[in-house]
Amino acid sequence: HAPEDLPARITQAPLAEKGKAMRNVRNKSQDGRPPSSEGGATCETMTRHQPWIDVLRIAAAFAIVVLHCSVPLVFVVHRETLAWQLGNVTSSLTRWAVPAFVMISGHLLLNRNREESPLQFYRKRASRILVPLAFWFGVYSFVKLMEGASAHGILETVLRGQPGERHLWFLVALSGLYLFTPFLRSYVRSVSDSEVAILVLLIMLTTAAEHVLAHFYFN
Repeated sequence: HAPEDLPARITQAPLAEKGKAMRNVRNKSQDGRPPSSEGGATCETMTRHQPWIDVLRIAAAFAIVVLHCSVPLVFVVHRETLAWQLGNVTSSLTRWAVPAFVMISGHLLLNRNREESPLQFYRKRASRILVPLAFWFGVYSFVKLMEGASAHGILETVLRGQPGERHLWFLVALSGLYLFTPFLRSYVRSVSDSEVAILVLLIMLTTAAEHVLAHFYFN
């Protein structure tokens, strides 16, 4: 015969599981790590979708297309013409697009709730960045060698951060950012939002000061 308290057990089981899950969320550890997940779900899959990021990505992609269309007008068309003025204004107004993509990556990858070891992080991004970079570097290097370029000249472009062609610079820059991301995430996790804002402000000010001094005093 079934125990008399079987209906009560059936009713209380889901409530107990729900209460355990809520306590797990509330008892989030002080070091910023997310609550454990027994069902195999990771923090990355539990992150809420942010539609504004999709909108920003679409706008930035469109701005980059416009930027590449307007740059030739600045460098090819004679100055003081209407076409040059339009190209100059359009190029200036769309320069925000590439930094926007970098900041989107930072917003997502520096999330305090992401749990990844440096090795896991590098392994996941290597196939996305290093493999395409190595492939296209090989293609462009082969074409240049067939056109008579020297191996020394090709190596020099690599050391300048321009493997293959200039438009691949973004992959090189992204590789450098990915290299330090796990350590930056550890820093962001250990400090407050105000401290992160102060650090960002200091980096912006010192970078701007470097460019101003280089242009007006050391040029």
